[in-house]
Amino acid sequence: MTKRKNYLSSSSGVLAIAKQPAPAKVTRYSDGDSLYLIHHPNGSLFWQMPYRYQSDKDIKPKQKTYQIGVFKSAKQDIDTAFKPEVSLKQARVERDKAKQLLADDIDPTEHKNKEKNKYEQKDLFKVVAADYISEKQDTTPKNVKKLQGFLSKHILKHIGDYPITAITAQDVIQTGLAIQNHFEKQGEWTADTTSKCVELIGSVFEYAINTLSYDIINVAYGRNNRALDVYRASAYPVNPRTHGEQSFATI
Repeated sequence: MTKRKNYLSSSSGVLAIAKQPAPAKVTRYSDGDSLYLIHHPNGSLFWQMPYRYQSDKDIKPKQKTYQIGVFKSAKQDIDTAFKPEVSLKQARVERDKAKQLLADDIDPTEHKNKEKNKYEQKDLFKVVAADYISEKQDTTPKNVKKLQGFLSKHILKHIGDYPITAITAQDVIQTGLAIQNHFEKQGEWTADTTSKCVELIGSVFEYAINTLSYDIINVAYGRNNRALDVYRASAYPVNPRTHGEQSFATI
């Protein structure tokens, strides 16, 4: 693949954006060649690549968005110890990989989802979560049953078959939003249920890190109801006609 020489941004430029106050509305910054840094009103920044793809089932190409990863979560502070989850360099590599998949007539989003399933059974979130609950010694049988209910009724249908090492912050956010939407359609208030489900996902991650020695980040940290409400207020993918868009070159 031809090496690009006309990038619009730099690592220092991205860091400068991260240090800015959170915008009033979703804003995206272009690095060129379909790579965008999305800045949310809650302060988080993440990488996206919009693309068009036509599967065998589609009559015409569909506009889609490839979620590359998070640069900075809403809870992270920009200080000397800050380290992005996905750096600018890594985002460019992932963008180039996605473009190569498209050149080979492969949907990068579908490919990413399939790759998540190429792991050992013991690494699946549902297996790690079951181990976590079975080893809980500091709670009552009633609470264990409640946790099992959160998993079986609300969480596992979304990320249960994903290996815990491949689950992203976006996966957790979309799971939380799906739980909220499910109950709201029934006219039920579910802030407490959603919060406890996301909290349980975070506890499973902490168990995987501290007890099972997985070398991963707790991507559920900070994904509370307030953060979910901000994400829900802005539809994906970002529409440049209704949201701010800037080039890194202007920063």
